[in-house]
Amino acid sequence: MLLVLLGTHNLKTKYISEACDYLIDNMSVFFIPAGVAIMGCFSILEAAAAKFAFVCIATTVIVFLATSYTVLFVSWIMAKLGKDTALAPAVEAENAAKANIKNADSGNTHGEGAGKHHPHTPGTGIISPIAGKEA
Repeated sequence: MLLVLLGTHNLKTKYISEACDYLIDNMSVFFIPAGVAIMGCFSILEAAAAKFAFVCIATTVIVFLATSYTVLFVSWIMAKLGKDTALAPAVEAENAAKANIKNADSGNTHGEGAGKHHPHTPGTGIISPIAGKEA
């Protein structure tokens, strides 16, 4: 319900930001009852400790990868739509590199394709993923 209200702009983030900050600041306290309950069942888990450890490690890696690729994908989409993100310079650089390859392969008789460069890297012909920095 909260996601729908925020997504439809019927609820502004300024109204809930203080409560969200409080919950995030105290998140570790909310996991104490679960940790105590697990310790109460330690004798059951002791027999399968290796399997339990494997599942914990495997799911951590899976969640890490899924989150990373989701952030990259959403940032890529936002950059394509023209929205400002931290990855926008990298997507811009990727698009410029593709344009340079097209220009170089077009058989231009004036030799313009290979000599073109990105405006953030004057004269190098190398495109840096960080705006304003030469590679």
